[in-house]
Amino acid sequence: MKETNIELFPVLNRLCGWTTPSPFASFCPEFWLLQAAVSKYEMEERTFYWLPNCGGGLCVMERDVFLRGSHGHRVWTSQRPEAGEEAYCVILKGRDRDSPTGDIRSFDFSAHLHRLEHVAMEVKAVELVFYSGRRFSMEPERLKGLYWKYGTLRRIRYLPENEAALVRTIMMEHRYQKGWTPKKDRAPPSGPVR
Repeated sequence: MKETNIELFPVLNRLCGWTTPSPFASFCPEFWLLQAAVSKYEMEERTFYWLPNCGGGLCVMERDVFLRGSHGHRVWTSQRPEAGEEAYCVILKGRDRDSPTGDIRSFDFSAHLHRLEHVAMEVKAVELVFYSGRRFSMEPERLKGLYWKYGTLRRIRYLPENEAALVRTIMMEHRYQKGWTPKKDRAPPSGPVR
């Protein structure tokens, strides 16, 4: 399934198995997460992976899924999909908080998890931004106890050792999700290509 420039919440509600137009109570925390992401500037903060289930859905930021040690990676990889089960890539594009628009693309969840085992990167640092204005970047191990000292956390961002490698890994995953497969019998280049 690939749908572009659609109203997201009715489609996500339908994917969760709700046929009546409810006030999206089936996935309230995820609904709030997506609503808050509408106003974000960076595309990485508006791209999510969605896994529907009968009790609602599971929604994590795409970037976090590829960072081993992040909360999103732990939650996403703890799922045990059945063969052929689909997950969805949700990209927010519209700026209306009440009815955001965007794109939804389905992909094979079990194949994705198998690829993810080999390409996920370790978290090297965590960037924290507090409502008090304080900003820290530190090792993930030093994270405990910091919340009480500086107040409410506004944003947490997990950082890999190499940001460009993370972006390249995510772009390659997008190709796989769209059905691309590498050529197996491709000959290595014999010299410079002109």
